[in-house]
Amino acid sequence: MTTKQYSEYYLQRKSLPLAEKMIKGFHRRLLNLAMKKIPNLKQKSFFEVGVGWGHLAELCRADSIKFRGVELNQAQTDKLRSLGYDVDCAQVPPFPKGEGADVIWLSHLLEHMDGFTQARELLLAANEKLKAGGYIVIISPDINSWKEAFWEVDWSHGYPTSVQRISQLLGDTGFKIHYATTITTTLSASFLTLLLDLVYRLLPINLLDALSVRLTGKKLFFGYMATFGWRQAFVIGKKNDQTV
Repeated sequence: MTTKQYSEYYLQRKSLPLAEKMIKGFHRRLLNLAMKKIPNLKQKSFFEVGVGWGHLAELCRADSIKFRGVELNQAQTDKLRSLGYDVDCAQVPPFPKGEGADVIWLSHLLEHMDGFTQARELLLAANEKLKAGGYIVIISPDINSWKEAFWEVDWSHGYPTSVQRISQLLGDTGFKIHYATTITTTLSASFLTLLLDLVYRLLPINLLDALSVRLTGKKLFFGYMATFGWRQAFVIGKKNDQTV
């Protein structure tokens, strides 16, 4: 493992101020959705794999939620630690030593596995890290919506994900499915979700981005779709203590 992994991501993919505000709101709504599905979530300890820019860490601090995590990039880890977050630079598995967690959070992490074997090893390790009755929250692209964009948006995408694939994988690694849906712009399955999905399918993304590149130098519409537009899988598994 090299601690310089994803340097391109952190050095070259910084969001515009308005986009950053929208992304923070997006993560807030994801956490709120989890709060609706997991009892007493604010009283539970969190462990995030792939802390990234630290959006969940910031929300946990604001909500007085006990937070710990790992990040693969050393420079980003140092930045997070300088802000007072409990983050280690490490590759998982194995999880760092220490007490178990009530909730393990994998947001846009599972799709970066090399394949199903590595994805399975990650979830088996997560199961061991969780306390009895613990939960795992997985948010990943829905390959049925992203299609070829799944590979184009990030060079490190290797394991195509969907609600069905994630649910099957969780079942094979000692979890019961607690909640599973797809979300669009953090809206779960509803008429509005279906309507948005239809609108997004009709958008001429390439044409719009050709214009945005000329005006701003960035593919704004592709970036928007990758964060808010194309459907994402949102799956919560509960540790099945009778089988592990």
